[in-house]
Amino acid sequence: MKKTELKEIKGLDIKELTSRIGNAKKDLVGLVIEKNGQASAKGAKDLKLAAKKRRDIAQMFTILRQKQLMAELESRVASPVSSEEKTEVKKEAVKVAKKEKTSSKPKVIKETKKEKSQ
Repeated sequence: MKKTELKEIKGLDIKELTSRIGNAKKDLVGLVIEKNGQASAKGAKDLKLAAKKRRDIAQMFTILRQKQLMAELESRVASPVSSEEKTEVKKEAVKVAKKEKTSSKPKVIKETKKEKSQ
């Protein structure tokens, strides 16, 4: 994928990007079907083209995931948490930390056979 195409794809919204991925998958299926039906001389070129198409699809999936994560993060930031909720969360975290400290298991020292025989 060329840099200009990559910039264009990064500018798309999630729905448009999803439809582009679907179209690219259909193109890849078409390439694979063509590759299986043609002679071996042209097949090598089609293999490279199919590999490039797979790589492009992977890049589009990566961009899609980044956009989904950004949308999720923006929705979390858009709904601010009140100060009361923050203090409750902090209190719960302190309780959990205290439980972890007190619930540590005592160390068990195993005796070796020599020590047992003495």
